Amino acid sequence: MRVAEKRAKEIEASDIELLKFSLGYVADHKYKAVVSLFIVIVGVGINLLPELYLKKIFDEDIVNGDVKGIWIDGSIMISLYLLSWLLGFVNAYLITYIGQGSTYRMRVDMFKKLMRQSMKYFETHKSGQINSRITNDVNTLSNFLGSSFIDIISALLQLVGIVSIMIYLDVELGLISLSIIPLMIILAFFIRGPIRRISQRRRQSVAEVTSNIAENISGQKVSKAFAREKENTKEFEKVNRKNLEVHMKATSLFALIQPLFVVIGSLSTVILMTYTGLNTGKYSVGTVVTFNAYLSRFFFPVIILTMFYSNYQSALASLERIYIFLSEPTEVTTRRGAKNLKIIKGNIRLEEVTFGYDPSLPIFQNLSVEIEGGKRTAIVGETGAGKSTLIKLIARFYDPQSGRILVDDQDIKEVSMESLRMFLGLIPQKPFLFKGTIYENLIYGTPTATIEQTEEVIEVLGLKHLIDNLPNGYDTIIDEGGTSLSLGQRQLIALGRVLIHDPKILILDEATSSLDSISELKVQKALDLISSQRTTLVIAHRLSTIRNADRILVIEDGKIIEDGTHESLIAQGGKYLELYRKQLQQVIDENFEGN
Repeated sequence: MRVAEKRAKEIEASDIELLKFSLGYVADHKYKAVVSLFIVIVGVGINLLPELYLKKIFDEDIVNGDVKGIWIDGSIMISLYLLSWLLGFVNAYLITYIGQGSTYRMRVDMFKKLMRQSMKYFETHKSGQINSRITNDVNTLSNFLGSSFIDIISALLQLVGIVSIMIYLDVELGLISLSIIPLMIILAFFIRGPIRRISQRRRQSVAEVTSNIAENISGQKVSKAFAREKENTKEFEKVNRKNLEVHMKATSLFALIQPLFVVIGSLSTVILMTYTGLNTGKYSVGTVVTFNAYLSRFFFPVIILTMFYSNYQSALASLERIYIFLSEPTEVTTRRGAKNLKIIKGNIRLEEVTFGYDPSLPIFQNLSVEIEGGKRTAIVGETGAGKSTLIKLIARFYDPQSGRILVDDQDIKEVSMESLRMFLGLIPQKPFLFKGTIYENLIYGTPTATIEQTEEVIEVLGLKHLIDNLPNGYDTIIDEGGTSLSLGQRQLIALGRVLIHDPKILILDEATSSLDSISELKVQKALDLISSQRTTLVIAHRLSTIRNADRILVIEDGKIIEDGTHESLIAQGGKYLELYRKQLQQVIDENFEGN
């Protein structure tokens, strides 16, 4: 079972708890809700009055030849309809505001929660599922909290009002006209199950389509590398076809339900007309016309009440997923009362650290090491040795299962994450640039940076030539991910972004592995200039880039097996020498093949 699914099962809430949870967001708009409810009550009352004037027109005005009375009563009916329309317009605005306003804050809370989540959360949840929660589920709930919830109140009031008026006008005729209600109840009972099932399948199919799209967007490079476009298209067509079929079945079911109620309504009208026809003279024309008018309106709120069950189930399912989303624990958080980190030298110390992404499969067991501040320390080892994991722990993307990590004798669990990240600068192997200008990306982490500070860093990194050759210099627009630039150019801009931030601890996770030899030489020279001013940790794939490091740590199977300078480790003749010789041989082979 996936971690996300397991957690979802652990977080359960009853329907009552879920509704209380949603009403907590509606409470922000309680005054608008009260006004809306008042308008609904008044509006339903006004909306039911015009038919009563039909009885007066037929039984009094027409019989007595009162043309003036016909004009007056007709004008009153039109005025009531217009007033009902106006109240409906105002109410529609209010309930839309309530629904959208409630889900606005809910969506903001969800985004804040997302921003606080640890790296593990994003590794155990698909991006398409996360996107579906914040968009599709919130939209579904918005419709329910707004129109659907008010519609059900309006429908109930209309039914009560219509039945009351019909009984008031004539008890016998009212009971005969409504004799068809048991049939409607039976129909509603039988269609409840199919509506629930098809609604659930429709939500699932939409989520699958969204997830498939998001997955293919994020993995498009891998897809192209393996020429998977046709297979991916077939898979998407399969998921999308399923979505189409489910929606067509839902449409067919809903299209069948409404005509059924119309048929039942027509049957009720036939019964009314037949009965009054057999009892000629017992009922006035105005009474028959009025009863028929109310009957024609009776079945619309019934349909709303029937369809409400489907909307309610959809909203409840979406609400449950939102509740789970907001209730999931954030594994790495700032503790209450945490102080701000204070950097003096930038010393980093790991004390008996044990960690594994799966606690039953630890990568590190009781790892202890101290990294001296103000020095450049390189971390090398085979793939999977634990190099990047060590960096993630220092940056507190994860917390160890046991042990401590300290910066200048301050446990990073005891300081605020904001202050820790303020002093950290991390450059990953694959940099990410945001949609916007070059300048906006450079000052992304330091919006208060001046153009002078920016240009100083650009000069040090040798980026000036690159920026000068762009169409609009600093104002050149780049797309999301920076794909309009080469990987090496993106890496240089990412490095510039971090250096403008001026962190006390600089971490490079194979940050130069994507650069060509000229760009890499520029970065190495820049690093030589800035490393003396800060603690620098370098995860290196190409060992030639770390020859000048003050210290080199060799990791194997989560343990530090060698520790020293380039020269001393070469002299030891151990793992580092083995790695170094392998890379030298690779370079020789590549040059030989090139010639």
